Amino acid sequence: MDTPFFRTREQSQETMYYVYILKSTTEDWYYVGYSADLRQRIKEHNAGKVGSTKSRRPYTIASFIAVQERETAVDLERYLKSGSGFAWMKKQTNLRCRHLIQDA
Repeated sequence: MDTPFFRTREQSQETMYYVYILKSTTEDWYYVGYSADLRQRIKEHNAGKVGSTKSRRPYTIASFIAVQERETAVDLERYLKSGSGFAWMKKQTNLRCRHLIQDA
């Protein structure tokens, strides 16, 4: 993909942080995380290198948000993992899900 949302660090002078929602393709489970390298992080999830997601692989990207500040990404990830954040996420993204994997 050659979109600005998937730039590598070498391609960009400014680092972006991605808060992402992954959907398991085998179960009705979602995972919320953040990373500065979205492509690499998804590869890690699907390779089983992330303990909290390896049992429900593989995953596809359900949605993501790009932000400029790491602190904003951390705060948004924390919010989306909360009860009200999960409800907001379902409403805004039209996710039809019942379960969110909690890793923290």
